[in-house]
Amino acid sequence: MTDEIFMQRCFDLARLGAGSVSPNPMVGAVLVHEGRIIGEGWHRQYGKAHAEVNCLSSVLEKRPPFDG
Repeated sequence: MTDEIFMQRCFDLARLGAGSVSPNPMVGAVLVHEGRIIGEGWHRQYGKAHAEVNCLSSVLEKRPPFDG
């Protein structure tokens, strides 16, 4: 995958926040590791977590539990 594809995915994710995030901008985020998207997020609602936080949270949600 190329950077342009990753950026396009960010734009696609950002549009999911249309009508819910104003006056903030619509923002999408992807986390890429070794050329692969491992996390995604977008700003879902004004006053709530932003795209980057949601992106990192999506990675944590996919992780297997830590056995300690």
